[in-house]
Amino acid sequence: MLSAAEKQSLPVIIHSRGTTSQIVKLLPSYGVKKILLHWFSQPMKLLSQIVDRGYYISEGLPSVYSSHTQEVIRRAPLTNLLTETDGPVSFRGPYEGKMTTPVFLSHVIKAVAKIKKMEDPEVADQILQNFTNFFGIRFAEDTNNNGR
Repeated sequence: MLSAAEKQSLPVIIHSRGTTSQIVKLLPSYGVKKILLHWFSQPMKLLSQIVDRGYYISEGLPSVYSSHTQEVIRRAPLTNLLTETDGPVSFRGPYEGKMTTPVFLSHVIKAVAKIKKMEDPEVADQILQNFTNFFGIRFAEDTNNNGR
């Protein structure tokens, strides 16, 4: 799949649960330009290498209640972060028993803003910019909605 993405100049989203070290070691042998490590959590020592390579990470609802996820967000530059509401999965805390949906993205944005000590709209704008950069998507300017 990495070879196909390289040949087509496509971004790659990698769910590397339990294998992140091996995957990060392997990735430079491919010419994939845009890589997202989905729901990155560990090993924390790889975070600086991931950022230095220009890869993105994504975080979801655990950003609201997981101290580990909050620490990942604290350490990661906002310019390398995307948000998600991966599902269906079981969450703890205030989301226990609830089905994940994109509706919860606003909760993730608020959590990131709190962690980064920023305003919600500032975080949302940067996440949107990261999304457009990663996927190569450009939105038509809409003067009624500030270009979003």
